[in-house]
Amino acid sequence: MVTRPLQTIVLSALIALPLAALDTGSIKRSEPERRGRVWEERVEFEAPAEEGGRLLLRASNGGVSIHPQPGEKVGCVVTLRAHTADEAEARRLFDMYQVSARAADSGGVKITSQSPPHALHGTNFEVLLQVAVPQTYNLDVVTQSGDISVDEPLKGDARLTTAGGDVRASGLSGAAKIETAGGSIILGNMGGDLVAETAGGSIHVGEVQGDARLQTFGGEIVTGTVKGALKAETAGGDITVGGAGGEVAAQTAGGQIHIGATGGTVRAETAGGSIRLQSSRGRVVAETAGGSIDLLSIAGGVRASTAAGRILA
Repeated sequence: MVTRPLQTIVLSALIALPLAALDTGSIKRSEPERRGRVWEERVEFEAPAEEGGRLLLRASNGGVSIHPQPGEKVGCVVTLRAHTADEAEARRLFDMYQVSARAADSGGVKITSQSPPHALHGTNFEVLLQVAVPQTYNLDVVTQSGDISVDEPLKGDARLTTAGGDVRASGLSGAAKIETAGGSIILGNMGGDLVAETAGGSIHVGEVQGDARLQTFGGEIVTGTVKGALKAETAGGDITVGGAGGEVAAQTAGGQIHIGATGGTVRAETAGGSIRLQSSRGRVVAETAGGSIDLLSIAGGVRASTAAGRILA
């Protein structure tokens, strides 16, 4: 049975200080500009950092875009948009937005931001945080509302969490933990162990150099070759695996399972769909309540069962 992922993400208490209270870097805040029926304001700052440090970002609202760049600094551009033609209302919303940035341990930087309280439940206020970090850096990013994206290449570990949005990343060299309570996860090649969980969306991953645990409550799972062990679970969608060097466990409540060449044991279960396994050096268990089973080049023992379909081994 697929366990339900975390449905709500409770953020740590945000430290929201006035801009003048920042204890590191420099702050620049533009004057509001009108763009049609939208007012826009920008907040910019930089803080010294060291390669191998960590970005700790906590945002109460807004999408986050991470850009690794050469150098030893963290730079942030925050774009604020108030969807109103009333300048006074726009300025009031901008004045309520607060952000702080300060130095953390081991060359890290901590950024916190807080939007107007009612902005979390409406569409009148929009926030986008664009953050530049050193190319060798670790990430710990949490936003309560918005997409998260990370450009490649980034040498470091990453924890990326959003309560409502998609997560996109590629070229992460370290271990990664990706979580969203409502969106898809789209990842390129990953250089370490991977945990990816979503309550409502698909998961697409390239090659994974370590172990992988992929879980969605509603969507398909597609992955390239996983060098280590793989566990893939979905409550409603197909599972397609390019291959794995270690043990594979694939489970779906409604979809097909296709698995490439594997070096360990395989367990594949679906409540409604076909199962196809290219090859395995270990024991294979394949069970479906409605579909065919094709098991090719199997070196170990096999247990296969279907309620409606053929079995080819």
